[in-house]
Amino acid sequence: MRLLFIPNPTKIGEDLCLDSSYKTMRDLRLEFGEEAYVYWILPGQARDSEKRLDEKHNFFLYESFPLQAFDFRDDVVDSDLVNRFMRRYGDWVIDGVVTMRKGSPVQLLRLNDIYRHTNTRLGQNRLELVPVFMLEMNAWHHKNFKDVLNAVGYYCSHPIFYTELERAKGLRYAAEYLSGSVVQVIRDHAIVAPQMMDFDLMDRLTADVEKGREIIKVFLGARINKLKGSPEIFDAYAYLFSAGREHVNVIITTITDDTSVHNCLKAQIGKWGKFYRYYPSCPWEKYLQYAKASHVSVVASVSESFGAAYVEALNLGVILLLPDADWARQLVPLDYSFFYRNKNELHTLLAWVVDHYEEAWEKFKHVPEWVRAKYDKQSSAFNMAREIRRVVESHRQVVWKKCGRWFEKQQGLMARVLELRDELSWEEYTRNIQKQSDGIKFPQSEKLRRRRTPSNYEFYLFMLNREGFEDTCDSTEPRFIRERGKS
Repeated sequence: MRLLFIPNPTKIGEDLCLDSSYKTMRDLRLEFGEEAYVYWILPGQARDSEKRLDEKHNFFLYESFPLQAFDFRDDVVDSDLVNRFMRRYGDWVIDGVVTMRKGSPVQLLRLNDIYRHTNTRLGQNRLELVPVFMLEMNAWHHKNFKDVLNAVGYYCSHPIFYTELERAKGLRYAAEYLSGSVVQVIRDHAIVAPQMMDFDLMDRLTADVEKGREIIKVFLGARINKLKGSPEIFDAYAYLFSAGREHVNVIITTITDDTSVHNCLKAQIGKWGKFYRYYPSCPWEKYLQYAKASHVSVVASVSESFGAAYVEALNLGVILLLPDADWARQLVPLDYSFFYRNKNELHTLLAWVVDHYEEAWEKFKHVPEWVRAKYDKQSSAFNMAREIRRVVESHRQVVWKKCGRWFEKQQGLMARVLELRDELSWEEYTRNIQKQSDGIKFPQSEKLRRRRTPSNYEFYLFMLNREGFEDTCDSTEPRFIRERGKS
């Protein structure tokens, strides 16, 4: 399988690997392993910053336009790079696209041979088109034109929501701008797949960390901004220290090193005294270790989709004080005891957990095991990778059914092309096609399109479906090896 990944990281440059949204796509890529070759389109400022993925199964492309702002990149992809993956005129063949840029599915329609699909309707013949999977990390209601782009993006893709709650939110917001029949198309093609959590890896990275009991560590591992409820969290921690409590420390980790973060912290130092530690630009491995060493944390986000960082904290034994909201309740067991409805309840609950930690732990200690059973990637029945494989396989079958007749008529030509070989590179394959055919040339042209010859992707499927070859998926261009026992 060959896929194009288009993340939209908020952190670029040297800190790319610290970005949570990019890390989500990297984890998804690792889940596919060697069965997939992945092309990446990254912001130009991220050039050479990815050092954790091998070069054998990944190829990185960098956008030329200098769009540094996350919101701008959320709507577009570098057109010159997109063109390199067009089914007929492109340089490389792909089975599908995974994107985090909500406005990009409309632009990615150009990957298809538009004249081949003049009668294709998104609602009826979706599987004829290049599958685009849009990872919807948070179905946010912007209440402006961004909602229109998001809604149309859902329609032009297979949107992947992390939870049923997020799926319902996305459909509700789309219904404000799209017709009922179009919303039904979105509903039919939407996928709900929890984010994959590698708890075994977390165990290995935190194996030597102990919580201790003499000092109660209060953790803050989320971004520091209003959407994450940082002012409310700071206020709660200040209340905690207002009554003394020298046995309490605050541990703060962020993936950023912004001046605004320092300014927020400086305003709190007088309220917290010396009892805090701040770790900016904190790598994920270190973040896990600090979380494992902590006892309790306040969550005050306005809204979350899956809340991967909170699931990680729960797994590591951090008692989360959660707002009484639907998105928070879906993260934890039905008997979870640590919810608050207002500021007074939060302050009271935080003080009680800190002052009566052993009693609080008894109420909480079953939660990590429950979280692992529900979210571990090994036990998840419908994770993202499996859903993507399912749709891609269905897409291949539909495309092959439509183009297979041409190859039936050209059996002699294709036999001469293959020359009874059991191994063939894409370059050798296309060169042989040109050599044996009077009219087919690569790269393909407008003239060939009008003659209705197969696209690059259809020639690719011929090798996999008709001739029993498999793609080794270890280079930018396909390399075919015939599977044993097939001819």
